[in-house]
Amino acid sequence: MIAKKVFPALFISIGLVTTAQAASFYFVAHPDDIELFMARQAWSDVKVGAKVVFIVTTAGDGGRGDGIVSTISDARNYASSRQAGHEAALKYWFGLRGGSVGVTSNSNVTIGGKTLLRQAIGGFGSNVIMYNLRLADGYDNTQHTSPDCLDGAASCFYQVPASVATASNAGTLSRLRANAATQPNIPLYTIDESNPQNYTYAQLKNVLRGIISTEQDSADTWVNIQTYDGVYYDNDDHLATGHSVADALTDYANSSPTRCIKTVEYIGYQTQYFNVNYSSADQSTHWTSWQTLNDALVSSGGPDSRAAHYQWLYRIYTSTKPGGPITSYGPCN
Repeated sequence: MIAKKVFPALFISIGLVTTAQAASFYFVAHPDDIELFMARQAWSDVKVGAKVVFIVTTAGDGGRGDGIVSTISDARNYASSRQAGHEAALKYWFGLRGGSVGVTSNSNVTIGGKTLLRQAIGGFGSNVIMYNLRLADGYDNTQHTSPDCLDGAASCFYQVPASVATASNAGTLSRLRANAATQPNIPLYTIDESNPQNYTYAQLKNVLRGIISTEQDSADTWVNIQTYDGVYYDNDDHLATGHSVADALTDYANSSPTRCIKTVEYIGYQTQYFNVNYSSADQSTHWTSWQTLNDALVSSGGPDSRAAHYQWLYRIYTSTKPGGPITSYGPCN
C-alpha cells in the first residue's frame, strides 16, 4: 500500500512511503518544474521502484527561441533542448536505483483521441514513464500575468491561428481554461512539427484523465500537481496546469469512479523565500540533478539556466490552503 504522511508544521513537505506496486503521477507545465519544485519526492518515488509517470503539458518554449521572441523553428529548438534536459534528469534519478540507465524506449499511444509519444526511461518495460504534450507556452508570464498578444502577432501565430486569435485568447493554457465556457471550440496548438495537434479544454481534460487511467496499475494512485489556489504568486502555466488536472479529476469524480485518486499540491516560484528543507545528502542529489539537466540542455543547443534558478534549489513545499494540500477524488477511505 501507498501512504502519505502530512506533518502539521507550516510549509513542511509530504513524505512518501511506497512499494513498487504503487503508482505516482507528476503533472507540471514546463520541462524543469519537477526538477525544481518536486525533486526530492519524485526521485524518492523513482528510487524505491514505484511506477512513476511524468507529464509536461507545455513545450516550455515561452514563445521564444534562444530567450527572445523569435521564429517557430527557434521555439521548437529551444523547447527540444529543455525536454532533453528533463529527460537527462529522469535518467539520473533512474540510475539511483543502482541499475544501468540504458536507453529511452519510445512508442506512440492514443489517449483521448490524441496521439502521444510515450517514453520509457531505462528502456522497454521500465515503469518510469515520460509524456510531453508540447502545447504552446505563454510568453514572459512568471509573475502571474500574461501579455496581450495582438491578433496575428508573430509570437502567437503558431499558438492560435490569426483567424481566431484575440487579446482574450492569446494562445496560452491559462486562457484556454479561462475561455472554455465562452469559446469551447477554440483550441490551443502544439508546436510539435512531427506530430502537430490541437486541444480544446474539454479534450485536454480527457487526455490528462486518460493518461492516469491508462497508466494506473494499482488501486493506490497519487497525483502530484502544481498549486493553483491563488495564495502564492506563480507562472500562469504552472497555475493553469494544476487547475486543469484538478478539473479533469473533478470530471472523473462525477463519472461513477471505481478508484480513489488523491492529489498533492506543490508550491512553485514563491519557495525561493522559504527556508532550505533538504538534508545535506538530498542537497547533493538535487545539485547533481540540476547540473545533469543543464549539461544536457546546453549540449542540445539551449541556454544554460543554472544561475537563474539556484534560488529554488533544496526546497520542496506543499500548499497550506485550508484543509491541507491533499484533495481526494473518487471512492476514498
